[in-house]
Amino acid sequence: MNEETAELSAVLLSAMAHPIRLAILMLLTGEELAVNAVASRLGISRALASQHLGRLRIQRLVTTRREKRTVYYYSQSQAAGAVLRALNKTLFMA
Repeated sequence: MNEETAELSAVLLSAMAHPIRLAILMLLTGEELAVNAVASRLGISRALASQHLGRLRIQRLVTTRREKRTVYYYSQSQAAGAVLRALNKTLFMA
């Protein structure tokens, strides 16, 4: 692994290291949701969901789309998707 790959991997894993951000990425893999929907599904405040979504957006793990006054978030990160699939396979397969 070269230095650039190691740096990119560290950024990805750092973003996924928080349980709320990990749960958000799981929700947004294959689904597009507004902040209120993310907050509701995770049982957290809208402000907390917005804070974590902002960090994921800065790190380019989620993308946004605006429709009138609502901002929708979704993940197209192939790297994040691959890590989530590997986690599911490793942790939940008997």
